[in-house]
Amino acid sequence: MGEPLDHVAAWEGLRERLLVDTSETQPVYMLVGKNRRFIRLSATAYYLLKWHSEGICFSDMAERLGMTADPKALAEVEHACRRVIADVEMIEVRKPKKRFGFLFEVPFLDEKVVQGVVRHLIWLFHPSLVLALVAFVVAAMALFFQSGVQVRIVSHQEFWIGYAVLIATTLVHELGHAAACAHYGQPPSAIGFTIYLIYPALYSDVSSAWRLNRWQRVVVDVGGFYFQFIVAAVLALIYIHWRWEPAKIAVLGVLTSAIFSMNPILKMDGYWVMADALGVTNLADQPKRIFKLLWRRLFEGSRSPFPWSGSVMTFLGFYSVLMCMVWGVLGWHLGPTLIRSAATYPRDLQSMGHAIASGNMVGPNIYGFLMRTVSILFLGYAAFQFVLMLRSMVRAVLRKLGLGRYETPGPHLSKG
Repeated sequence: MGEPLDHVAAWEGLRERLLVDTSETQPVYMLVGKNRRFIRLSATAYYLLKWHSEGICFSDMAERLGMTADPKALAEVEHACRRVIADVEMIEVRKPKKRFGFLFEVPFLDEKVVQGVVRHLIWLFHPSLVLALVAFVVAAMALFFQSGVQVRIVSHQEFWIGYAVLIATTLVHELGHAAACAHYGQPPSAIGFTIYLIYPALYSDVSSAWRLNRWQRVVVDVGGFYFQFIVAAVLALIYIHWRWEPAKIAVLGVLTSAIFSMNPILKMDGYWVMADALGVTNLADQPKRIFKLLWRRLFEGSRSPFPWSGSVMTFLGFYSVLMCMVWGVLGWHLGPTLIRSAATYPRDLQSMGHAIASGNMVGPNIYGFLMRTVSILFLGYAAFQFVLMLRSMVRAVLRKLGLGRYETPGPHLSKG
């Protein structure tokens, strides 16, 4: 009963996969899963896994937990340890969830290739060079807009060349994330190709960034657009000098994608920048968590402290209100727009098909069709999220009033 579990060897490298994030008032314990999942642990589960990986026997575990060394206590510790390990193994064998909007994921550049490339790019993160390059980007963009950028009809050839250049800048974007990871000593992953909603896109997995502190993770989050804007600045100068329309299309595309991606609501770069800067795990789940804490304080007399500092709590309160307002406005006001767009979409699709067949495509028409397509998908997703949010709030209220089903408490673990 006093011996540790007999398959410690199967958990080799476990200690390197255990993480502690101290950005909240209480530490957040996580385990880096073998299937790219980050599993959030209770403090007890964390230490049981840590001691298990170190070969600590159950009697010593019980003593460290402040328990007596009698057989009953040892049995409880062994049962808890086995339960935690079983839960982790069950989570790790599951297939990772497919990311929202990704129709498929195909590796494009192998990890070794990516690591070999970014090894020659990490010098771009030297502080002095960062300041110089940011100044270069700002100056180039200012000149770009001062040069008299005009939206005009372009040939379908110019449009598709510009779009191809824009896609190429997304490769630079992903290399920026990977180079930031490598800059802090973490191995970057492979870069893959996908269709995001309806657009061809590239992606990279930067889960290794969880091993970094939160401000280093912020650098990883913004590293993509840092690299992409350097390329966009060069394209801006090319357009200013030669008036090459595809360069203009690519620059405007980079700016548009940056504005969209830096929003803090959807899980894109802006969301991760905010989450890491605040040091809040699972930022999107915090409005529901705050609602539960406030409910317990107001109606149950709970005095349990909030897990964040006062300033972070205030910011999260504003963020929660903003998030509810955004989804509410989208769900309420844009619902009719979604219905109208969906009703006319088959006709738009048919018109675009005729244009492609006759060779009468022009850039603005194609761009407008693509924007309508994305609007329908985005508004549909917004409406879906709004319904889920309302359902979650109604269920929480019903449970508090004793009118809903009570769920059995889960194990020590939850996905991080």
